[in-house]
Amino acid sequence: MSNKAKSKIFAWAIILCLAQAAALAFIGKNWLAKKGLVPAGLGTAPAASDVVSSLEYSDVRLDEKAGVLFTEKNGTKIVYTIDPKLQTLAEKLFQEFNPVAGAFVAIDARTGDVIVMASHARNRKNGDSLPEGSTFLDPALRNSANPMASIAKIVTASAAMRHGLFGPTDTLNCAGSFRAGGGVITDPVGVSHGQITMADALAKSCNPSFAQIGLKVGRDRLLEEFRLFGFNRSIEFDLPALESRAAFGDDEYSIARAGSGFHGAWMSPLHAAMIASTISNRGVMMRPRVIRSIDAGGGERPAKPAAFLNPMSEKNAVAIEKMMDNTVNRPGFTAYRGFHHNGRYIGGDTHVVGKTGSLSGNNPAEMYTWLIGHTTEGSPDIAFAAMVVNDERWVIKAASFSGQFFKHAGRGK
Repeated sequence: MSNKAKSKIFAWAIILCLAQAAALAFIGKNWLAKKGLVPAGLGTAPAASDVVSSLEYSDVRLDEKAGVLFTEKNGTKIVYTIDPKLQTLAEKLFQEFNPVAGAFVAIDARTGDVIVMASHARNRKNGDSLPEGSTFLDPALRNSANPMASIAKIVTASAAMRHGLFGPTDTLNCAGSFRAGGGVITDPVGVSHGQITMADALAKSCNPSFAQIGLKVGRDRLLEEFRLFGFNRSIEFDLPALESRAAFGDDEYSIARAGSGFHGAWMSPLHAAMIASTISNRGVMMRPRVIRSIDAGGGERPAKPAAFLNPMSEKNAVAIEKMMDNTVNRPGFTAYRGFHHNGRYIGGDTHVVGKTGSLSGNNPAEMYTWLIGHTTEGSPDIAFAAMVVNDERWVIKAASFSGQFFKHAGRGK
């Protein structure tokens, strides 16, 4: 090899190392902030304004007359899309239940306006002293370190319908477990559903069924479906956000696990709400925004709604919405108890549809639970994602947290 060629390879190696170091530094900073080990700064990634990149929790103010949260700093006024009452409601519910960690994000699916973006961490330093309504600045809400779990079944179902492989009424056989390659995919509660439609398999979060669907879809088409839903690509937002990741092997066991949600995809609470908004908005994912307007002295410049992605057809979005309705509103399905007490719906004047997800880990012993969904009638009319992390001391699941949120929101509290 010539000296010139060696020099060229060496130069590229240096560039790659520097790029990797910068990426790891950014990810590490967000991970540490999520764990409460360093102050939750906003980093230096591109944002809507230079002011945004230096915001602190204490910069957030409430304009009671206008009913908005805002910041005035260095001659710039930023007005946020956050609903102060609903934001405070989510924060207070997290303080009341006090799980290991929690996140609740709600979006106006038609405009992309972020209405609620609340976080909680049991070990957060001075957590009780954070200004009301300010946790929407927490980087943990934009950190993609969270396993997607069975929310991935929405992506798998979308891919299956896109390629004409399965429809909502097509049936599969669930024997309680399914062997794929060198491993076994089991039902979350060990139930053998027998013949089950894809619609009920999604609503009941049947792992063996979706392992079979994932294998039928195949690795390449499944990875492409994740990309269509915004994985492995930058998320356009007013605050720095880590991209959600989808990656898994080409062996049968890896594909089956990815299709059923055991492995292969990690996302932020913000992105989870964006996926829910896509179903609500009939297949169109709007660009999320938390800044309503900026005034840097030259007059107010309002932000305008803009489409971000179009992952699915209206027909398939409607079909998945119907599956998600069963999840919340049919007895025995996975989110029913979160929204029904003694057979009575508690979600105020809303009608909520959703998809649950859960995944446990042993080091540390933590259980992630998700519910993403949207309202189809009533007020407030939003798409949302709830994530709750518990340890050995179980306090509440994401479905129950969501039920409590809509219960109180529907009463105007």
